[in-house]
Amino acid sequence: MIVGIGFTMSPRMALAALIFLVAVHKLEYFLNSKIIGHRIRNPLWLTLLALVLGEKLMGIPGMILAPVLLHYLKVETSGIELKRPLDPPVSSV
Repeated sequence: MIVGIGFTMSPRMALAALIFLVAVHKLEYFLNSKIIGHRIRNPLWLTLLALVLGEKLMGIPGMILAPVLLHYLKVETSGIELKRPLDPPVSSV
């Protein structure tokens, strides 16, 4: 709608409006990643990756679900104990 209104003024105005809207939309990913990542105690890059993958896989519902799944996986995997392999026996030759 904004691009259409800009087009009534001039094609250059419509192009500027389109570029502005795309830039704001992409910057929104970083802002969402920072806010949501802080709330679920994940780094910005991991939350951003989850948002992008969620959108690519499932669209808008995927973007909404991605931080929830990320937090769930983090909580579930934090309870897993890692066992160290046994040290090989030392041979005395």
